[in-house]
Amino acid sequence: MSTLTTAAPEALRELGDGLRMRRATPADAEALGAFNARIHIPFYYRQFDYEMGLALSGGRSGFAPQVPRLKADEREPYAIRPATPDDIPFLTDLYNRVVVGRDLIPCARTPDEWRYEIEGRSPENANAVAVRIIETAEGEAIGFLACPANLWTGGPGNGQACLAYELERGISWLAVTPGVIRWLWAMGEVEAARMGKANERLIFALGAEHPVYQAVADRLPLTRPTYAWYARVADLPGFLRHVGPALEARLARSPAPGHSAELKLSFYRRGLRLVLERGRLAAIEPWQPKPEDRGSAGFPNLTFLQMLFGYRSLDELRQAYADCWTNGDEIRALLMALFPKQASNLWGIN
Repeated sequence: MSTLTTAAPEALRELGDGLRMRRATPADAEALGAFNARIHIPFYYRQFDYEMGLALSGGRSGFAPQVPRLKADEREPYAIRPATPDDIPFLTDLYNRVVVGRDLIPCARTPDEWRYEIEGRSPENANAVAVRIIETAEGEAIGFLACPANLWTGGPGNGQACLAYELERGISWLAVTPGVIRWLWAMGEVEAARMGKANERLIFALGAEHPVYQAVADRLPLTRPTYAWYARVADLPGFLRHVGPALEARLARSPAPGHSAELKLSFYRRGLRLVLERGRLAAIEPWQPKPEDRGSAGFPNLTFLQMLFGYRSLDELRQAYADCWTNGDEIRALLMALFPKQASNLWGIN
């Protein structure tokens, strides 16, 4: 069974170099110079100009010994309750402000999409999630959780998973997360008993990077590596022109602000030419490598997309592919400034 997500750039993130994503039909995506991403058969879609170039899934798990215990005279400092339609403005604002402000390629959610998550799915829907609000003792909403409706089974052990966990800015992850862990473990116990299974772990399925991993690192000893979305860009020069302001902002914050240079990127059968003039992208256009002009850098097949979408760094690509190369320190520094490695965790609506 395949899952198809088509994402199109809508606006640059307020503070920097991310892209706010919206859903579009494949035809609309082609017209917008957008990119398509899908999960499907390993290797198969490479023949249709797709590259496994955007991080998918990944997470951390903990087990019974890692669940923090309350002391006899302690009470939970935060409450966790089911979300209602009245919470939709809070959820929309928090998610689009915090996640869109953190991930390189987030997927903004509309109020209608939150309503669908809260009350639109059938209980039998395999992709149903339970959205929960985290509150202070005074009843102030400070964050939310989204968890699969059913226990995750198999692998290193059965357990309750968390697909989304966010807090308001200014709220300590160190203060809130121990109670969230206890809640996840308790929910796992309830669901495991209902299913006649053992509750063996709790799972934060929040991608490769997330604040919770730093807050309680020792309580989440098991790491699940990311897989990857297949990504395809129909019009690479058009896409780069669209995100040009974000690339220029990256360069301005790098060791090369205001730099001028020409970068010829060889993909061996075809290529791309970027011209920087005083820190601005003056030209982004197709370029054809030739025996007498092999360019400034080489990326075999579609591996450039892995760097474009922050999935792999330039150095990681050079280590993995002997025919990935750069011509000198200037080109290497500029490519690392324009296309740094940065985490994304697309939480889609299936």
